[in-house]
Amino acid sequence: SLTLPQTLTLATTGFVVGEPPTGGQERTYQIIGGPLREFAWLASAEYLIAERTASGVTVRSYYLPGDEAAGQAALNTAAAALQVYTEAFGPYPFPEMDVAVAPLLHYGMEYPGLNLIGLDLYRDKRAELENRLAHEVAHQWWYAQVGNDQVNTPWLDEGLAEHATATYYRQVFGEARANTLVNQRWLVPYQMAVERGYDAIVNQPSSAFGEEYEVMVYAKAAMFFDALRQQLGDDQYRAVLRAYIDRYRWRIATPDDFLRLAESVSGQELDGLYSHWILSRQ
Repeated sequence: SLTLPQTLTLATTGFVVGEPPTGGQERTYQIIGGPLREFAWLASAEYLIAERTASGVTVRSYYLPGDEAAGQAALNTAAAALQVYTEAFGPYPFPEMDVAVAPLLHYGMEYPGLNLIGLDLYRDKRAELENRLAHEVAHQWWYAQVGNDQVNTPWLDEGLAEHATATYYRQVFGEARANTLVNQRWLVPYQMAVERGYDAIVNQPSSAFGEEYEVMVYAKAAMFFDALRQQLGDDQYRAVLRAYIDRYRWRIATPDDFLRLAESVSGQELDGLYSHWILSRQ
């Protein structure tokens, strides 16, 4: 139950039950949802809303005046990503999904059913908006559904969400665009890390990293999942991810859980690949 001034527009985890009564200076929203790992909401007197349906889910984009084109682009990308990931990994679990501009500079943040996108991505960093959105929407599978210890093993959901962006680009734009993403966001930054001597073991707590955090937890982890995809083939890799969702939905999975499940589904021994990318440094 959330009581707000009438002047504010609400973006929230879950969904509002019925229409709040009008009149007076406040309105009270009754919000339900579940299963939910977290609950978050934002409100603004300036929010504008664009809405469409994708895979039976109501998708909404909350944006600010003057950012109409970016707000519509955010809506279209979120809807397309939801469709791609539903086909690749399994159904989205909630009846609604929101994308809301937030004071996060050019970063994003995931909550169940609610993706926060930094204001700069609607303006000065507009070229990065699609990539950031594809990543955050992927967290609705890798975090909102299959959980993991985000403090001690942050690479597990971040690496999967980052690798899912390549799935999005491959499906929407083709292999060449996906390869551009892989080269620019993963391969080149990781090669620089190796050359400059700050390659690190990926399977560490977030506190173990400094400036190399993003390269290790996002790029190098995504390269592990891509190496796994190449070794298993697209069909078997997708079968591994679907089995991972089926077994650990609404639970907390560990890296060992993922590795043993991948070996069980594929019938392959994967310790060497895992050790090279996740447990070693060059």
